[in-house]
Amino acid sequence: MMTSRFHSLPTELVVKIARALALPDLGSLLLVDTASNLSLTPLLYSSVAVKDVKFPQRYDRLSAVRTLAKSPEGTSFGRDLTSLIRKFYLDLVVIFDHERNILPILLAAAIPRMNNVHHFSCDLGECFTPAICVGILQAAASSLRTLRVANIHNIKYRKRVTPLDSLPTPPAHFSRLHLVDLPHFLSPDNIRLFAGLLQFAADQLHVLTLSVNTWRPQYKLSSLFLIPSFPNLHTLDIGLALLIIPELPAMPRVRSLRVRPTDSRLAPTAGSPVPPGSIPASAFPALERIACAFDVFPLFLGEHAIRPISIIELDNASYQHNLTDRWNVPIVPSWDRVQGALRDLRRASNTPLTSLSIGIHRIDFGDLPKVVPYVEDLEYLLVMLGMEPSGIGMLASLGEHMIARMPRLHTLLFSDGRLKLEAIRTRGTIVFTQKEYSQAEPDASGFSFAQQREWQRDVLHEFGRHSRVLRRVAFTTEFQWVKTDEGWEAVEEECNRW
Repeated sequence: MMTSRFHSLPTELVVKIARALALPDLGSLLLVDTASNLSLTPLLYSSVAVKDVKFPQRYDRLSAVRTLAKSPEGTSFGRDLTSLIRKFYLDLVVIFDHERNILPILLAAAIPRMNNVHHFSCDLGECFTPAICVGILQAAASSLRTLRVANIHNIKYRKRVTPLDSLPTPPAHFSRLHLVDLPHFLSPDNIRLFAGLLQFAADQLHVLTLSVNTWRPQYKLSSLFLIPSFPNLHTLDIGLALLIIPELPAMPRVRSLRVRPTDSRLAPTAGSPVPPGSIPASAFPALERIACAFDVFPLFLGEHAIRPISIIELDNASYQHNLTDRWNVPIVPSWDRVQGALRDLRRASNTPLTSLSIGIHRIDFGDLPKVVPYVEDLEYLLVMLGMEPSGIGMLASLGEHMIARMPRLHTLLFSDGRLKLEAIRTRGTIVFTQKEYSQAEPDASGFSFAQQREWQRDVLHEFGRHSRVLRRVAFTTEFQWVKTDEGWEAVEEECNRW
């Protein structure tokens, strides 16, 4: 009776209920009857992730791949389960000897039938062979959108052939390629594979990630680029070691750029000369958004470089409730260096700066009038502080000296996340949830005024005297203030990972 009632529901509602279930529960639901199995199996196999388990010796981590490698005749109802996959993730960090021999065989059997995959991700770089590369590009020629390969190893392939010669054109919708943690010194086989892949997809790529697992640049990295440009690329995530090599292809349409953290010895400090030839003045002419380390930012402020930069995110400054990476404490520059960078940006950009996320050791409230002219067009401002502001009067004074002169500012966030992260690192405690955080770090509350809401309301009242557009304010990462028709309302923030 219950089964018949369940199947009398509209199909859209059944699928919505099934999507809300955990994978083990969804698997159990498929075993209820034939109708459930037939209708919900596509949902179960739409996303397949091969991941590490807590006790790998006790479990077969490759069980999912074994199932996918079976021919349709060996599965229930004769279905080709591999053709149901939309997203495939091979997220094994390490591979054991008994798995190393069988995994390539299983993948070779499964991948040629992945003809509906949209997203293919391989975090076990040693498994991404030329055969696998060609196999997925060929099988998913009409569906593949994203290809991601990480933790790439230098290995010698059995057959030294250019892997993409057999393919006439890239998949029709293939526009995102992510090559993460390339070795700093590429073997000839790796160069042949990844240089060929970049050349093969160059005209179609819209999003590209190229990161290196060391700061040391090597001449071999330049061999990756066999093409003069990526004509349609608009989003680039790249390691500094690759960004500064002279052979980097032209990217005339890139609007968003993230420079991966690397050794700052490769970059100048604010106010020092830009190394000649590092980033030509003509590079990235359409750049609107940049995220990088503070010491890398001057590379984009050359004397003759004019770019429409309007959004800046420096040193991973972010607004998060808890920062769980206990070793990755963001470096915060001095106030003088921040002033210098903003001044140089004003000269090097032909577009008003509308969004700024930055870490600062402390704010020199006496020098604020000197900085405001460089940020008066801001609509969004996030400041991650390394020191607590001293007193209500100091923060309240921002209303008259800063906010009153920033007529477009609608969001102002102060983050004490760095102070919390330092406290966590000092105690050697990694925090994952808000409850664990409060239990493990009862005195690591960031700013001392984090929970003084009446005090914060007084400051908000002062801000309101100088701005009609300010709608979102935070004095801590514990909660935010949002302006409604009834006034300022405190909104609790969820506990997010860094």
